[in-house]
Amino acid sequence: MDEAAQRMTDTKGGLISRDTKPPDITTAELRIKLSLQVSLRTCPCYWASPQLRYTFSSNVVSDISSFAMDFDTSLLVDEVWDARRDSRHEPSITNIPLHYERAKALCLSRGLTVDDIAELTPRFWDFHFDPISSRDMTAFVIATIHLNLCVGTIARFSRERPDLMATLEELLAFKACGEFMLTEVGHGLDARNLETTATMEADGSFTLNTPNAGAAKAMPPSSPLAGMARVAVVFARLIVGGNDRGVKPFVVRINHARG
Repeated sequence: MDEAAQRMTDTKGGLISRDTKPPDITTAELRIKLSLQVSLRTCPCYWASPQLRYTFSSNVVSDISSFAMDFDTSLLVDEVWDARRDSRHEPSITNIPLHYERAKALCLSRGLTVDDIAELTPRFWDFHFDPISSRDMTAFVIATIHLNLCVGTIARFSRERPDLMATLEELLAFKACGEFMLTEVGHGLDARNLETTATMEADGSFTLNTPNAGAAKAMPPSSPLAGMARVAVVFARLIVGGNDRGVKPFVVRINHARG
C-alpha cells in the first residue's frame, strides 16, 4: 500500500476518506463502482474519483468475493474464452468475429427467456451485473444491445403480436444478432427530430427511407461483419397517407450471415 493510501486507512482497516465522511456503500453500489474488475485475491483495493479515493477493507473485498461466487464462471473454461485468442494489437476486422462468438456463448449460457427480458426479472438484472463483462467488454456490449435493447423492445409487443415470436426465438437462439438503430448522424439521440421515414404502402408493408445524409443511422455494431445475420429495431417516422404519425420502432432484417 502506498503512503497516501495508508494515511486514509484507519487502524481498524475500515473505510474512510481524508476530508469527507464516506458514504454508506451497499453491495449493489459496489457492483457498479468496482464491476469486479479488480483482483479479488488482493486487499485492499481502491476506487478512485476526481474528488475522493477510498480504501476498501478486507471485509468489503470479502463481500465482493461472495457476490462473485453467485455467478456461473464455468463459461470461462470454454475455448472461445481462451486468453491466447485475444489480440495484442490494434482492433481490426479480423478480431471482430471472436467478440461475437463470445457474445453468443454468453447469451446462450445465461438462458434468458422472453418473459425474463420483458418483465425485468432477477435473472435479467443478474445478466447485467455478470462479472464476465470485465473479461471482454466488447462482447458484453454486443450481448446487452442484443438482449436488452433489441429483444427487450420487441418483447414488449409480443403478447399482442404473436407473429413476432418467431423473430424473438431466432434472436434468443442467437441465430441472428439484435441491433438498435435510433441514432442518426445529424441528430444523435434526439428522437423527436429523427428524419428516417417509414411510409405505409397500400398492401400494409413499409418502405424505409433515408432522405438525406444527416438522417443516416449511426450504430457501428450494425455493420455486416463477422458472418453474423442481423435483425434491428429501427426507429423512423411513420408516414400514412402523407401524414406524419410520429417516431415508431420497426423490425428490420438488415443483413444475412453472408452480408
